[in-house]
Amino acid sequence: MYFYFYVTTVCSSLKVVLKNFGPVIKANLTAPPSVGVDITREERNDGYMFIVSLRERHLKKKRNVHF
Repeated sequence: MYFYFYVTTVCSSLKVVLKNFGPVIKANLTAPPSVGVDITREERNDGYMFIVSLRERHLKKKRNVHF
């Protein structure tokens, strides 16, 4: 029963995202490869690595907590 609600919610959310960002996604997929350094890709990678390091620190602290 709840499965139907989740699927409906996900489909509605996906519809909104694609409606608003579809042209941007399509333009990025059809654009020719860039020459040189992709700054936005490097920024995304830096952000990803930062989040991964935060997660690792959180997990390490969580393992060291003794009740």
